[in-house]
Amino acid sequence: MKICPKFTFGVGDRFAHGAHAQLAAFIEAKKLGIDITPQKQVATVRHAYSHFRVTVHVYLCDIASGKPQARWHTELVWAKPTEFDRFAFPQANRKFLHLL
Repeated sequence: MKICPKFTFGVGDRFAHGAHAQLAAFIEAKKLGIDITPQKQVATVRHAYSHFRVTVHVYLCDIASGKPQARWHTELVWAKPTEFDRFAFPQANRKFLHLL
């Protein structure tokens, strides 16, 4: 079996809902070495993969302090929306790319 690396947006908890999703984003951002300030919720996306379903809560955030560090990620990349087609994103992420 070949595992293909995927890029994904931001941070979060796979099991968070509503206000808990925003709190999970704060916690996961801290793991990257940054503090965030959420500006607004951009979307809530539901997606079904072959073996499970996900609900992705998408927030537009500013970095309040710190510099993101790839601690357990292979790399971190800053990309413009016009560059998104260069990256392999999970299907759930593709549903909200046009909103960014």
